[in-house]
Amino acid sequence: MRLLFFAILSAISLSGYSQLCYTDRYNDTIFHTVKKTSDILYAKADPYGALSSSQDLLMDIYEPDGDTLQYRPVIFYAFGGAFLIGDKIQPPVPRFCDYFAKLGYVVISINYRIGFNTVSSGSTERAVYRAVQDLRAAIRYVSQRRTFFRIDTAAIITTGTSAGCFAALHSNYFEESDRPLSTFGIPLEPADMGCLDCSGNTDNYLRTPRTRVIINQWGAILDTNFMQNQPDENCPVISFHGTADNLVPYEYGHPFSYPVFPNVYGSKPIHERLNNLGIRNRFVPLVGFGHEPELLAPELNDTIWNRSRIFLYEEFTPQPQQLSGPQFACKGQRLTYSVAARSRSTFCWELSGNASVISNSGNFITVLAQDSGTITVRCRETTYLGFPGNVTGFTTTVVLPPIAMFSLTSNLLDIQVQDSSRYQTTSLWQMGDGRSFSTTPINYTYSKSGTYIVELQISNQGCADSFSQTVTVDTCPVAAFTYKVVGNNVQFIPATTNAAQYQWAFGTGDSSTGVVQVFTYQAPGTYPVSLTAINAQGCSSTVLQFVTVAAPNSIPDMEALGGITVLPNPFTEFISVSSNDVISVKLISAEGRLVAQLSGSGQFNIPAVNLASGIYMLQVQDGVAVQYFKLQK
Repeated sequence: MRLLFFAILSAISLSGYSQLCYTDRYNDTIFHTVKKTSDILYAKADPYGALSSSQDLLMDIYEPDGDTLQYRPVIFYAFGGAFLIGDKIQPPVPRFCDYFAKLGYVVISINYRIGFNTVSSGSTERAVYRAVQDLRAAIRYVSQRRTFFRIDTAAIITTGTSAGCFAALHSNYFEESDRPLSTFGIPLEPADMGCLDCSGNTDNYLRTPRTRVIINQWGAILDTNFMQNQPDENCPVISFHGTADNLVPYEYGHPFSYPVFPNVYGSKPIHERLNNLGIRNRFVPLVGFGHEPELLAPELNDTIWNRSRIFLYEEFTPQPQQLSGPQFACKGQRLTYSVAARSRSTFCWELSGNASVISNSGNFITVLAQDSGTITVRCRETTYLGFPGNVTGFTTTVVLPPIAMFSLTSNLLDIQVQDSSRYQTTSLWQMGDGRSFSTTPINYTYSKSGTYIVELQISNQGCADSFSQTVTVDTCPVAAFTYKVVGNNVQFIPATTNAAQYQWAFGTGDSSTGVVQVFTYQAPGTYPVSLTAINAQGCSSTVLQFVTVAAPNSIPDMEALGGITVLPNPFTEFISVSSNDVISVKLISAEGRLVAQLSGSGQFNIPAVNLASGIYMLQVQDGVAVQYFKLQK
C-alpha cells in the first residue's frame, strides 16, 4: 500500500508539470499591482556649484506586489535631461518601472546630481563622472541591503534615457585609469572628484558589483576603447537610438552639435565595437526618429519595452542542456535520467509511458520500466531567480528481457543443440574449445574428447541474459591387452584407450573387473581370454585372445632361479629376496594393484605383515630379463 501511495503521489506531482514547473514571470505582467517605496536616502554628495555643501540623493523602489521570491534581478533607472534637468519621476520613468515590476523585476529609479558649466568642456565631463559616481553609490547601497530588498547582486541591470544611459555605459566600461583629467579639477571647479566609488556612501565596502545587462536608450560613450572584453566588463547591451537624433549623436559627434561638449560615440559605433569584441548585444535603430522619441510617440514604448523584455529574458534564461539517459532498456529495469546540475537551480520532471517514479532528486530522476513500449522523460530547469528554461526531453525504448535457454545431447564427439531462447536479437555461442558462433550450432563436433562448458549469451536492444551447460564428449574405447605367462600364472595388462571400466573373462568361467589382473590356471591348456572396455558414456569395445598355459609351477622355499632366491612361500610376515646382482622387485596383488616396489642387491625383505591373504605375483627384473614368482599368503 505504501508503494502504491508513493506511485500515485509521484504521478500526481508529475502530471502537474505545466502548473508547477512553468511561470510567465519576466515574460508577461503576471503581477497586477506594484508596491512603491519613495524617497529612500541612498547617498549624500557634493553637488555642482556652491549652493550647498551636501545633497541628499533619493531613490524610489518599485516591487511586484505579493512577490515571495527570495532573490530577484534589479533594474536601476537613471533619468535623462542632458545633466541639466530631470527627476526620478519624470515621464516615462514611472510607467517603465511599473511595467518591469509587474514582470517580476525590482526596479529602482534614482536621482543623481545634475548641473555643469555649459561653456566648459571639462565641466561637462565632470557632470558625466558625477552621475556615474551616484549610480554606483545607489548600487552599493542596495547591494549592502540585498537581503532586505531581496535582490541578487549578480543580476544588476542598468538603464535610463539619454544622460542616464551615459551614466550606465560609463559606470560599467569606465575604469580609474580612464578618468578624464578634468575630474581631478579644473579652474572653475578645482575639487578632485575622487575615485569612482569614493562618493555618496561607503556601503558594501566601497565595492560596486558589476552590471549584468545594460538597456541603452539613446545614450553614448566618450570612447569606445573603454569597452574591453574582460570578466568585469563583458556586459551584454541592447541599444535603442533614433537615426535622426540631433542631440545625442547616432554615430559620432558633439552632443547638441555644440563644440564645447566633447565628441561622443552613439549607439551605432557602440554596437559595432561590441560586435568586434564578441560581446552579446542587440541594436534597434528607430528609423527617422529623433531624441527622446517616446515622448512624442508613446507607442514606441511598446517596441522598446518588449524588445528589452525579450533581451533580458534571453540573458537570464538558463541555457538549454542535454538530458541524458538510456536509449534502450528492458522491462523491470531501473533507469536514471539527468541533466547537469547548476547552482541553486530547481528541476521539474515529467514522465509518460509505462513507467513509475522511484526517486526524484534535483537534476536526477530514477524510474522503473514497467512494460515494453516507450518512456518519455522531460525536464525543465528554473533558475533561483525564477527564469524557466526550455523543456528538454529524452525517449527510451523498452523491450521484454531476453531469456537464454538451450538443451544438449551428445554422441561420442558430436553434440546436438536445441535453442529455446526468447526475445533476443543477437546471440553468441561459446563452445568451450575456443570457437564461437553468432547462430545456433545445431550439430557440432569437437576435435577431441573432454569436458566443455557451452555458454549462450543473448541480448536485445535493452538488456542481456546468459545460460551455460557442461558437456563431456569422448570416443569409443579400443580394447587391447598384453599378458605374461609364468607357469600356470598369467598377468593381464590392458592397453586400452578411453576406458572407464574393464570387464575380464578368463576362459574358465571366471571373470573380474579392474585394470591389471593376475590369474592362476589350475590346468594346462589354451584359454579364450576377453577384455571388454567401456567409456564413461557407455560405449564398449571387446577384444579376444587365446592364452596357452603350461603345467602348474610351484616355487618352493629357497628355490634359486638364475641366482635369485625368494622365500618363504607361503609367506606370513615378510618375503625375503636375495640376488648377487642388482635387481628391481614389484609385488602385485591378484587385482593388479602394485603393493610394494624395491631395488637392490644381496638380501632384502619385503614387509608383508599387513597384506591380506591371497595370491600375489612377484616381478623380478634383472637388467632386461624379467621373472615372475607366484606367492601366497
